[in-house]
Amino acid sequence: MKIFSLCFISLLLFTFPKIGYTQEQCTVYGKITNQNGDAVPYTAIYIESLRRSSMANDEGEFQIVVPQGKYELLFQNLSYETRLIQFQANGTEKELNVEMRSIAYALKEVEVDPNSEDPAYNIIRKAIAMSEYYKRQRESYIANLYSRTAVNVNEIPWLAKKFAEEDDIKEMEAGYIVETLVEYSYEKGGKVKERIIAQKTQSKDADINGANYVNLDFYDLGGTEIINPLSRSAFAVYKFEYLASIFEEGQKIHKIKIIPRRKGNDLMAGEIYINDQLWNINKVDVNYRTTGTKIFYKQIYREVRENVWFPMNHQIEGKVKIFGFDADFRYLAAIKQIDIETDSIVDGEIR
Repeated sequence: MKIFSLCFISLLLFTFPKIGYTQEQCTVYGKITNQNGDAVPYTAIYIESLRRSSMANDEGEFQIVVPQGKYELLFQNLSYETRLIQFQANGTEKELNVEMRSIAYALKEVEVDPNSEDPAYNIIRKAIAMSEYYKRQRESYIANLYSRTAVNVNEIPWLAKKFAEEDDIKEMEAGYIVETLVEYSYEKGGKVKERIIAQKTQSKDADINGANYVNLDFYDLGGTEIINPLSRSAFAVYKFEYLASIFEEGQKIHKIKIIPRRKGNDLMAGEIYINDQLWNINKVDVNYRTTGTKIFYKQIYREVRENVWFPMNHQIEGKVKIFGFDADFRYLAAIKQIDIETDSIVDGEIR
């Protein structure tokens, strides 16, 4: 299904009066495919000079509006090599089609001796120690962002069908999609303000008063219900396996496998990518379970200022089976533009 209001929302975002661009605007659009010509959905697109991000839809199509000029567009997807493309945005419209290549992982840098500790543990130790700094680094930020929530109901229990109105049943069977463009501000301590710029839903009866944005950061994922692999208690419940090291934009990144030591809904599994020397998160691709739900959680971080990394793109998918209901959901969010203030003392510790 196409993101039917992508054009409308993108246009509103970049012509919103508070941003106040005076330059001529260019709409850059295109499709992202792999080497076989298949669409690559939900690819993150980032323009560092503008601190602006976007995301392709489920058919690999994207659109972003920028002032006319020369840019470097970064295309990033967990399953493919990151691509950096220099691009001249001139005129009012410009087409850019992008081919993504499968990741060529480097060989393991060290041979793991079965009798010695896997090098993943030393990497994770450093990441755990540094996580305390990265969690305290942000003082505040203000961002423009796009989010999309889609729910598809596969099965409705007979009891619900018996007591619900016919129109309500049809509404559930049709599914639910909400797209939102919002100005979002955050201050340390949890003070949040949201201002909806535009919102659209395919459901005429849906309540769309909320912004539907989830303030996500893997460092905080889990709360008291799930043990985070970067928490101080991680080694008691997780095993870690060093998979490979890759280089992106000159940054060395370690790919680490997360393996639960036991069963339980308080644990997650998957892969985490850690930046060498900085020992912070580059990407996350994990899954975990809650009551009646399996969650697939993907996140891409970008360096928005020197040594300041921020989760710019989120993709959360899940399948819910509870009380006879069977439904799939997908939540996407892309930070379009961000200004961030940090704690200077913490910045000094990170350097």
